[in-house]
Amino acid sequence: MGSMSHHRSLPLTKMKESKRAAALMLRAWRISLKSTGGSNVVRVVVVMMVVVVVVMVVVVVW
Repeated sequence: MGSMSHHRSLPLTKMKESKRAAALMLRAWRISLKSTGGSNVVRVVVVMMVVVVVVMVVVVVW
């Protein structure tokens, strides 16, 4: 029983880590948008990069 609950808590910690990383990326994204003046090209590139990273994290976690 104990090992089962431990196994179940592992993905939760990974999800928390990915959420923390996503929050950090969002913060960096806002800072970069302010510094670049929010040009559309930079926004699209950053969004694509974030999507790729999120997909990679999901694949690794699951």
